[in-house]
Amino acid sequence: MVFHIMMSKWQLNLFQKSAIIFFIGTIALTTPIWTNNLTLCLVAFIIFEFTVGYYWPVMSTLKGHLISDKNRAISYNIFRFPINFIVSIVLLLNIEQQTIQFTICSGLTLISTISMFLLGRNTTFNE
Repeated sequence: MVFHIMMSKWQLNLFQKSAIIFFIGTIALTTPIWTNNLTLCLVAFIIFEFTVGYYWPVMSTLKGHLISDKNRAISYNIFRFPINFIVSIVLLLNIEQQTIQFTICSGLTLISTISMFLLGRNTTFNE
């Protein structure tokens, strides 16, 4: 609801809006890397949770637009393997330092931001 109101004011397409929100989430996720201030970290995680709340409706909309119904199950299965592979590798590394954990997560979120930006440059989308 909050993002629907905020996004209706911006004159950008869905990809641009998403890239901005994902970037805000990336910055919020980097907060525990550079500070130990508990209040600041809490505010950053709340901001990150807002961006996660924006993520799910956007991804549903984009999947419905970009992937046809007959190919959707195949696409999900193709992308399920790399996701499970990444999760398995991260868990097997048994990283105990929180700064490294947040750096990895922030890096992956930054990759999603760049991907959304590039996808928006190469795709037309009518909202």
